[in-house]
Amino acid sequence: LESRGIDITNHNPNQKIEFTLSYKLKIPNGRFTNYGFNELDEMSLKNWFLTPAKFENNQFIRYNNLNLDDTPNAVFSLDLVINSVQNFDIASNLDLIKKENSSYTFSGKNLLLNAIYIEEKNNFLVFKNNKIEVTTNLRSKKITDIQKALIVDKVATFVDENLGSHPKQKIIVSQADYDQNPFYGFNQLPSFLRPFQEDFIFEIKFLKTYLNNYLKTSLLLDDRKDNWIFDAIQVYYIMEYMDKNYPNAKMMGTLSKYKLLKGFNLISLDFNEQFSYFYLLMARKNIDQPLSISKDKLVKFNEKIASKYRAGLSFRYLDSYLQNGELKSIIKEFYTAASSKKSEISDFEKLLKLKASKNTDWFIPTLINSRDAIDYKFKNVTKTESEVQFTLKNKTKTTAVPVPIYGIKNKNVVFRKWITPKNDSLYKFERLDSDKLVLNLNNELPEFNQRNNWKSLKSFSIVNKPIKFNFMKDLEDPKYTQILYVPSLEYNYYDGLIFGLRFHNKTILDRPFNFDVVPSYSSKSKNLSGSFSFAVNNFDRKSSLFNAKYGLSGSTFQYAPDASYQKINPYIIYRFRPDDYRNNEKEALVIRQVFLNRQKSNFVTNTFDQSYSVFNVRYGKSKPEISKTIAYNTDVQLATNFGKLNADFTYRRLFDNNRQINLRFYA
Repeated sequence: LESRGIDITNHNPNQKIEFTLSYKLKIPNGRFTNYGFNELDEMSLKNWFLTPAKFENNQFIRYNNLNLDDTPNAVFSLDLVINSVQNFDIASNLDLIKKENSSYTFSGKNLLLNAIYIEEKNNFLVFKNNKIEVTTNLRSKKITDIQKALIVDKVATFVDENLGSHPKQKIIVSQADYDQNPFYGFNQLPSFLRPFQEDFIFEIKFLKTYLNNYLKTSLLLDDRKDNWIFDAIQVYYIMEYMDKNYPNAKMMGTLSKYKLLKGFNLISLDFNEQFSYFYLLMARKNIDQPLSISKDKLVKFNEKIASKYRAGLSFRYLDSYLQNGELKSIIKEFYTAASSKKSEISDFEKLLKLKASKNTDWFIPTLINSRDAIDYKFKNVTKTESEVQFTLKNKTKTTAVPVPIYGIKNKNVVFRKWITPKNDSLYKFERLDSDKLVLNLNNELPEFNQRNNWKSLKSFSIVNKPIKFNFMKDLEDPKYTQILYVPSLEYNYYDGLIFGLRFHNKTILDRPFNFDVVPSYSSKSKNLSGSFSFAVNNFDRKSSLFNAKYGLSGSTFQYAPDASYQKINPYIIYRFRPDDYRNNEKEALVIRQVFLNRQKSNFVTNTFDQSYSVFNVRYGKSKPEISKTIAYNTDVQLATNFGKLNADFTYRRLFDNNRQINLRFYA
């Protein structure tokens, strides 16, 4: 402005200044971010022109555009005229004031963002009820406009009843918005596998995108720093919507009706339970992050899925603890306030403390501001015919949070109590003929590990949970001790065909202890053979040494027509990472000892001993990126009669013209 001779420093408050900016926009190709132009010269534009930035605490908020859909716009009003758009139609969240030939005039008041969609063939439909006008081009197969209208009205009514009226009375839901944040699960299914009806798929897609846009266009919050509150409200109400309208829906849809598949937990899992498992995918790998950290610090899977689902689960947990719909009233009151004036997360925290009937001081520090894992188990359980008493062990030593305790008799709940565990406190409940004690039965608490939540109260019980054999691979089921099995078939020259049956416990989620045993029979040598492995994973959630793995593996097979070998391999693997999880640097140290015993053979003669061992240490560090990769590795091997040292260094660089250079040094 100063370069154009406009001095705004000498004007008094509430004085108006008019100035004109002329600039050109370069529209990107939409295949990168879903916003931009396509091969038909159609355009999907969002936050596409200069707008005033938020001004808070005597400074402007300036964020780099990281394709996070969190532009810090100040509230603005807009009059927009678009000329010379021949043979194209335009849809927008703005109000259409006038249309003359190829000229469109739009207007909007007190906006947070603007979206414009220019299409050769207008795919947008407009639906109205007595609360809001919805414009959408969300794609679907074999869904009539009447079905869409019913779904849109159903979702809009649900959101209005639970959150309150949207301040703009108009909202747009586009396919580009959905593609930016799809419903994880639907978009992973192959095209030939459709376990959900098309109208259900459309409904869930619309619900997710509608809730997202409803919140982003109304809440006056910092969408980068306070992102978790948007996610918490969105996912919480998706789960509430499913409970209300589809209480019997399964994660894998109609596949759960096939008797052959019913034994798999992955197939029979309730629809809402999948949110917990997708969060645990990252938590069990020790890559989850605190919900309250800035959105630009999250790794992509956390930003799109794991942290989003953890936020919704945290609200779900708080709702179950408070009961009587208290949380819904608090969310609605917060939404009403935050959509009319500038708000902060501290406003929600104050409102929660003021309105909640129970103590919630633990909620924000433990579930939102930290990444502490929560894991409780029973300890010192004693029982009589009339009562049961126990203590609880806080395995992760995090701040104590309320946990529900269930008494079960013949798979039916006979009592449910909420307690906040304290060190060495003894809890005593009336037994009511219960035969099992269960912590967190319905997964109300987003717990890191539910496998240790069961305690049998039967007089003669060897195990707390029944053993369940599953064919091939399955999702973890905390109600059972799972053993997975699968036939195996291998071949080598001296053993011939090797028939085996593999037993292991490697479910889809990572576990602290894994075993894998493959007893086999060799058809040619007529001998028993096979392999085994045992591994213990130790995850440190507060150290750069984030994973230590201790393992033992072994195998025995023929190496000659008349002789076999036995191999034993104990090992330790240390994995390190930087504090910034978005940094792609990887570092690992492997220490192992290989013991090999060979039976003497009349067919194979050589100069070295039949049995030997090698001590091996490996260290590697790498930082693989698209434009540049640097990696180096070292390896030391020591045995009785030899020693070996090698190292290699690799450098790769990708240039702007798509050519690359790759250099490798080895010694």
